[in-house]
Amino acid sequence: MLIASQLYLKVIQSHHPNLRRLRFRLEVLLVQYHEEEDVNERPLTDFYSLTNTSHDTIMDCFRRTIALIQDSTITFEDRLHIHSFVLIVTRSSPNYGRIFLANRALYWLCTSMAYLPDLLAADPYKYGKQALSVGLKYLANQFHLSGPEYISEALDADILNTVLQLDRLFPWLSDVFVCILDALHSRLIFRGVERRARKALNKIEKHSLDADLKPGATRDAWLTMKSCAQHVHAYKNYYHSANYDNELQCNNSQCPNDSVGKHPKRCPSCWITLYCSRSCQKVDWKGHREECHKWAQQRKDGTPGPVGKHDYFFIRRYVIEELKANGRHIRDLKREYLKTHPDIPIRRLVIDCDYYDLSWTFRIISPKDTEERVAGVMPPELFDRSDRGKSQLVRLAVPWKGGPENMVVHVFYTPHYPSDEHLLIRGL
Repeated sequence: MLIASQLYLKVIQSHHPNLRRLRFRLEVLLVQYHEEEDVNERPLTDFYSLTNTSHDTIMDCFRRTIALIQDSTITFEDRLHIHSFVLIVTRSSPNYGRIFLANRALYWLCTSMAYLPDLLAADPYKYGKQALSVGLKYLANQFHLSGPEYISEALDADILNTVLQLDRLFPWLSDVFVCILDALHSRLIFRGVERRARKALNKIEKHSLDADLKPGATRDAWLTMKSCAQHVHAYKNYYHSANYDNELQCNNSQCPNDSVGKHPKRCPSCWITLYCSRSCQKVDWKGHREECHKWAQQRKDGTPGPVGKHDYFFIRRYVIEELKANGRHIRDLKREYLKTHPDIPIRRLVIDCDYYDLSWTFRIISPKDTEERVAGVMPPELFDRSDRGKSQLVRLAVPWKGGPENMVVHVFYTPHYPSDEHLLIRGL
């Protein structure tokens, strides 16, 4: 791998990553490592570091390789070389892996993968078992490091249909397909991912493309993901019918509207700030420009920004509905926790909602741990033991770019969401 990444560096520095040069330098080497090694599991010390290579040089090479895989006429071998190029550069410098993701690498690699079932249909094992496995394992790893917008683009690139077709050709790669489906599943809590997934699933169901899935791990993961997508879609319909988006405000302080409405407009540069219309965005641009530039530059450099208000508000409302639906289960969890922590008032226990790992679960944690994590962010009185039970603290973990994003949600008790005391009085 050290030799491979050194050769890749020479290709990068030449500013001419054409297929002829890639074939000449890497043909024998790639065949050898595809048959004998799993490059995704090699330690980083086995790769020649590209950290000191010019950013402009790396990105120029990346753009050229991405332009090549958009050509529908190139062969499987050529696609293999280009996928391997992105893979080894990513392993040689994890920072560039994040930058590639921020520059739509996942979308373009998924688009390229969509050609593979037709290219391999006649003879799936023509190039050996490892040739496709390496690229798919890298893709699965990148799915778990991706934020919701990258996953949404992968769904636009028809990744679900690609997984179904490749599973028929390579059933022994089911563990990789399960990883991809699980990554999609865990991000369904974001409305953008759910919307794209619903469109893709409707297309698949219309043509019964998943009807012949054979029993096994891939089919189980597929059905679980599909069921979750239906559940979140039903909630989204309820969310819209309840007009919850009416509580979101336009970022333009001069906007005459009370809210952004059902279809708010995100700033296309930072993807975080919300407006009710593009005209409001233009009016507010001078005030938003500096902050927008900072977030946009961080995104291009692979540094994750915060979860946007649109997503946060949707997830918060979803969690409240789930808490209401699982009231008895949460009450039982609190009772079990109090057996070993009797000194903590029941109304101060924190509900931990883990939407990062599957399956989505609830557990009870100490308020002390949560208070330390959010010190300086949330007012300390929220953790005061003298609180009269007017609210519930919820710690929420959702999948984000590179790992979980942890948030604390402050939920006030209402007649629709009763307190623990009311639940106990009712005997629920």
